[in-house]
Amino acid sequence: MDLASKIKGTLKQAEIFAAQGLLVEARDNYRSLIELLQAQPRIKDREKLIKSLAAKVEKMEARIRKVESAEPPPVLSPEIQALIKRLFSFSQSDDPDHVALDEAVALTKFGQYASAMAEFEILLNRPSVRLAAAKNILRCHLAAQDVPAAVEQYRRWLEDPRFDPELQAKLYGFLQSMLEQQGKGVDLPEPPDILPSEMLPTLQIEAPDEVLDINTVRIQIPEGPSKGLYVDYDVSFQSGNVISILVSETDTEVLKALQLGEILPNVEMTATVAIFKGSAKVMAKNRIKVGPRSGYFNVDLKIRAFAVSCG
Repeated sequence: MDLASKIKGTLKQAEIFAAQGLLVEARDNYRSLIELLQAQPRIKDREKLIKSLAAKVEKMEARIRKVESAEPPPVLSPEIQALIKRLFSFSQSDDPDHVALDEAVALTKFGQYASAMAEFEILLNRPSVRLAAAKNILRCHLAAQDVPAAVEQYRRWLEDPRFDPELQAKLYGFLQSMLEQQGKGVDLPEPPDILPSEMLPTLQIEAPDEVLDINTVRIQIPEGPSKGLYVDYDVSFQSGNVISILVSETDTEVLKALQLGEILPNVEMTATVAIFKGSAKVMAKNRIKVGPRSGYFNVDLKIRAFAVSCG
C-alpha cells in the first residue's frame, strides 16, 4: 500500500470510529497519522495536515473526558419502565417468551441496562430465547463500555450446563465479532470444538425472529447536499428483525431522512457470515438526553432483506 492510500485509509477508519463513539480508537488513529506525517518531511502541506490532526486529537480527548465524567442514565420507576415496554416493543409473536425478550430490549434503548439484564437473565431459562437473551446481555455490557464484564459473563457460560457446545460456539463467534468491530483486542477462550456448519446461523431472512445478527447497517442519504452518499452505523441492539442504531445529533441529513414510518429503500446490512441488501422502516426515534450517549438519537429500524451474499 502506498503512503497516500495508507493515510486515506487510516483517516477514514478514524472518522468511522469517531462517528460510532469509539473515541479512544479514533484518537489513537489520528495520533498514528501525526507520527506518520512527522516521519515524512517531503509531504506537501505537512504542517497544515499535522495541525488539523492535532485539533482532531484534542476534540476526541474532550469527548472522552465528557463521557468519563457523564452521569449514568437515571434509573426509571417501575411504572415508567412498564410504559416503555408497552410503547417501544415491536414483537408480533404470540409466544410470551419472545414478547418478554422484545420488552427487555426496549428498556436498553433508554439506558436501563440493569433492569434489562435482570429480565434477560430470567429468559436464559427459556430454551427458545436463550441464545437471543445471552447475546443481549453481552450487548448491554458492551453498551455500558464494560468489556471485562462481557468477557467474564461469557466465561461463566462456558461452565453453565444450560449452554451446550453449539450455543457456546455461537456466543464465541458473536462476542468475538462485536469486540473486533469495536477495535478491542481480547483473547477469548474458545468453546469445545464442533462442526463448522453448526456455528453458522440459518439464513431465514423473512422470519421476524430468525434473522441473522446484524453488526452494521449502511444507509443512503436520500436528499440534501450529501444525496446519494452512504453512511455506516453499528447496531447497538437487535430483537428479531428490529435493529437499533445510535445517530449523532450532528448527522442532520441522516436524522431528517429518519422520520417515523419512513421506508428506506437502499439499506445494506452486514452480518458475521453475510452481507445483504434490503429496505428498512423507521419504527422509533428518541433523543438521548442524559448519560454517555447524550446528544445521540436511538433509532429503531425494522428490516426486510431481499438479496443475500454469503462471505
